[in-house]
Amino acid sequence: MTEFETWLESQTVTVSDTLMSWLNRAWPLSLFVQQQLKAHPDWLDWLQQQLGQATSPEQQLQQLLADEDDEKAVMKLLRGWRNRYQILMILKDFNGVLDPEALTAELTHLAETAVNETLLWIEKQFLAKHGTPALCPYSGQPQKLCVVAMGKFGAMELNLSSDIDLMFAFPREGEASGGLSHSEYFIKQSRKLVQLLDTQTADGFVYRVDIRLRPWGQSGPVAANFNFMRNYYREQGRDWERYALIKARVVAGNEQASVELMQVFNEFVYRRYVDFQALTALRSMKAMIATEVRKQGRDNNIKLGAGGIREVEFIVQAVQMIRGGQDLNLQQPNIWRICNVISDNQYLPAEVVDELRQDYVLLRRVEHAQQAWQDKQTQLLPDDDSGWLRLTAVLGLTGIEATKLLIQQCRQRISNHFDRFIAADEVTEGQAYQPWIEAWQRQDFSLVPDSELRAEIQTYINSDPVGRMQAESRERLDALFPLLLKELSAFNQPMVVWQRVQKFLDAILRRSVYMLLLREHPHALRQLLKLMSLSSWVAEILRDKPYLLDELTDQEALYSLPSLRQLNDELRAHLLRWPEDDLEQQMEVLRQFRHGRILRAAACELTDALPLMKISDYLAHTAEAVVGQSVWTTWRQLTAKYGRPMKTREEPCNPDFIVVGYGKLGGLELNYESDLDLVYIHNAHGQLETEGPKVIENSLFFIRLGQKLTHTLSALTTSGTLYEVDLRLRPSGGKGPLVSSLTAFEKYQLQDAWTWEHQALVRARCIAGDEELKAAFEAVRHKVLCMPRDAEKLRTEVVEMRQKMSAHLSSRAKGKNDTKVFHLKQDPGGIVDIEFMVQYGVLARAQLLPELTRWTDNVRLIESLEQAGFFTTEQARQLLDAYLAYRAQGHYCMLQQKSSLLETPEDLERFHEHRLAVREIWTNVMEAGESLSG
Repeated sequence: MTEFETWLESQTVTVSDTLMSWLNRAWPLSLFVQQQLKAHPDWLDWLQQQLGQATSPEQQLQQLLADEDDEKAVMKLLRGWRNRYQILMILKDFNGVLDPEALTAELTHLAETAVNETLLWIEKQFLAKHGTPALCPYSGQPQKLCVVAMGKFGAMELNLSSDIDLMFAFPREGEASGGLSHSEYFIKQSRKLVQLLDTQTADGFVYRVDIRLRPWGQSGPVAANFNFMRNYYREQGRDWERYALIKARVVAGNEQASVELMQVFNEFVYRRYVDFQALTALRSMKAMIATEVRKQGRDNNIKLGAGGIREVEFIVQAVQMIRGGQDLNLQQPNIWRICNVISDNQYLPAEVVDELRQDYVLLRRVEHAQQAWQDKQTQLLPDDDSGWLRLTAVLGLTGIEATKLLIQQCRQRISNHFDRFIAADEVTEGQAYQPWIEAWQRQDFSLVPDSELRAEIQTYINSDPVGRMQAESRERLDALFPLLLKELSAFNQPMVVWQRVQKFLDAILRRSVYMLLLREHPHALRQLLKLMSLSSWVAEILRDKPYLLDELTDQEALYSLPSLRQLNDELRAHLLRWPEDDLEQQMEVLRQFRHGRILRAAACELTDALPLMKISDYLAHTAEAVVGQSVWTTWRQLTAKYGRPMKTREEPCNPDFIVVGYGKLGGLELNYESDLDLVYIHNAHGQLETEGPKVIENSLFFIRLGQKLTHTLSALTTSGTLYEVDLRLRPSGGKGPLVSSLTAFEKYQLQDAWTWEHQALVRARCIAGDEELKAAFEAVRHKVLCMPRDAEKLRTEVVEMRQKMSAHLSSRAKGKNDTKVFHLKQDPGGIVDIEFMVQYGVLARAQLLPELTRWTDNVRLIESLEQAGFFTTEQARQLLDAYLAYRAQGHYCMLQQKSSLLETPEDLERFHEHRLAVREIWTNVMEAGESLSG
């Protein structure tokens, strides 16, 4: 007896021979089928009915939801409906009833049914509660929410365990009869739809819903009017968004309005001319994906890896982008239909299209087989023999090796076609290295001019670690070394560079993909040696994180730093490649992104490509982008479990949570290894709870959000840490709640905060979270900084605080003679003296000059205090000169892994005048009080 037949004996259900045959085959190949039928044996009757005269999925769902008003009951009914059909689709797939094209079409139809019927149920609730929207200008009927399917959903190509990518839009701003604006009305509808479909309950989910593809991503409005959409894509649209919108399709909403919305998209996606520039954008996108796959060690990903599903999609989309403006037949989302158009019009050779189509079908079958096992959205090949045996059985092959070979050959064909069609030609530098290659093959090192280096190289090549390398890895090392030796010989001190490079090579001996990367990108090898020669810190970072080599392959990007908006765009594009609910993978992407951008900043600073202020701004902006995305990632994780906390009894938070950066982050003065001083604030109702499914108090929700956010930022993963996080500046310090309400924060600052906490607030700046709450926080900060203060009492408190710090942290406190050493930050005349004078000036003068609260960085604060008459022009110049010199030296010390404690006579002499000037100004301002009369 089969496994299924053994289980069936214990049940009271009889099944037909056909269903018995289907289940016998699928049972050992899908753990999901086993678990669902064991939990619901009565579903066998339903499956039996589907083999006969079945009602349509729409009719069944309509009947289930028809008279149901309870939201939790609706969620349960939706999930049961979905899981039954999921079993049916797996049975049809594994028993050859549907080919991949027909299967994906049926899966898409089910998703459309779920979206439409759920939205109809929501609309009924909204009509009763919030009234009717104003009329639609295109149909003359009340406006309806347009639901836009993206990705495989839009292309009618959903797989067995797809998430669904959605965008939401409505025709025009206005007001519903119940008083809500259309924005509020349709945003609430959109969120309710996501909640009903996406929430994980004891019965599972209907669909994982991803809404990150909307304009501005997670920081953009969940639903927007057509004019907003039109203006965004016209003014802000990115190349990758053009590719995303190729697959856009309106699946719910008024028909006339849907036509208008698709026109907005098509105007953005398709050009009226033959658009060969589309290939450039495509190469860039593919390079980014390939980099991420390499970093993650995920070449076994049949979607994103080389020769994967995405490469077939890219080829097809490239043809659409290039010629879709002229050939309207290309303006449709489905890949199978587009392949026919491409072949019929000979945009690509028919034999190439046929081969791509066949290989695409195979990979989709593999994808379905992997996802059917546990109903998980995975595109990874098996990692054990049992998984390969299941896949072999699904494909009807004999033996694991035959399956592996078939997939390998399929991917190689796709990769070859992709390279010929899209990949940019690599610049070959073989001729320049030919003498070195020939010398290496003869093991002749005479071309290396430095005799000591020649001996070191020979010793290394003959060392045990190199001798134990696998054959393929050794071949790659041998191919790389001639290039390496020639580049080394160009340095004045090649031995220093070699010693750093040797440690790097030790780290990648077992990861030869990086040797291959450097061999194929000689300019990246040149940048590697250049940066290692300039900084021991960079050499160590590259040794510990060799995935950063990818940053060196694009020299233009390496030596130019994008704006905060561009950073957010880049990070968003990186994160979109991975499932939103895969927190582990999201954390890896965040870390790799941050470390890559830090390396770029170091490259710019070491080569004097950009000034210090630009570098510091960029380092702070990188932190803002990373923290901002981390907020939304953790928010998503927590709300999936608990639902959203409530701002009022009627309005949920979205997210009504902000992160405030203090210290160097708040002051836009981060260095390469700065901690992040953070404070978390929310604006939820103190006495309310979350929506559910698991209901908890709002306060507890935000504490857990703060804990999870801190973990996301500071946890050690295979790619390292993001940042060390310090939360001690929150109200009441370590004894206070992890997340404060804005009301509690304001009360504490006005009534209980110490002077040093108001000093810290001078450099506080909201860096992530809810825009409305950001504005409210800024108003509170302004109010606190402008409080009336007794200037003399304030000065006394600031001076006493400085004396306490000096007693514990200065060179003299640590037993050194501070006339023979100088700590850039803590010693008299150093950075802290400047910061304390600035903070004192703001607190003393802001009541009369509220504009002093505008800035948080010391440079602009010094300039503002000069304009306010607090510092004289000469004092301000001296402070700025000293401050920038100190910070530049601090960066230099970090990049060379040196202490900030200066001890050499040369260093002491270089900063002597700065130190004297700062101490003189301190005496005048903080002890004599002369500048106060200004």
